[in-house]
Amino acid sequence: LQEFATSLNYRRLRELARPSGDAALDKLLVLLSRDETAHFQFFKNGAKLFMDEDRGRVVEALSKVIRTFRMPAQTLIPNFDADDRLIREMGIFDDRIFIREVVQPVLKSLGITQEEMRDARKRLK
Repeated sequence: LQEFATSLNYRRLRELARPSGDAALDKLLVLLSRDETAHFQFFKNGAKLFMDEDRGRVVEALSKVIRTFRMPAQTLIPNFDADDRLIREMGIFDDRIFIREVVQPVLKSLGITQEEMRDARKRLK
């Protein structure tokens, strides 16, 4: 989730920065986004291997992660609240974007249905 979300953040930031015409910044954001996408692919493939062994347990773990997810910057950067407010105001990332553009595509790429996620949440209660 974190790698996919970070890739999305770089793509959205690139869209906002594009009018500046800064070719170096544009290229940097493209490369950073691709790098994060590659990390996501690596972890997705690993998750699929674990799903082959114990799908239910992986879905339960993913359910817990989704409910408690925080980007690392939220806990590592001092006084992140001001930055977070700006990120939300600029439409780069927020809770709705997280669900619609991170969680749903990640679940789809793993072949996990909404029903499986509901069942996992029930088992964890």
